[in-house]
Amino acid sequence: MQVTYAHKPEMTLIGFSTTIRPEEGYVKCPQFWEEEYTRKYARLWQTMQPETPVEQAILRHQIGMFAICSAKGGCF
Repeated sequence: MQVTYAHKPEMTLIGFSTTIRPEEGYVKCPQFWEEEYTRKYARLWQTMQPETPVEQAILRHQIGMFAICSAKGGCF
């Protein structure tokens, strides 16, 4: 197998995390994603047209984002 690597510019990732009790996971995890990503950044990623200085900086500095809801210590 021959593998070729293409140079890609660096990307910084900003992560969001939270702790949610297991019985609330199916409700609160989607709410968390909605609040932290969709409301704040989905429009920017869909249009790639920054409307604020923060959005301009996100695109200029190639900042990506993710959110994680996971199980730890009895919590979701």
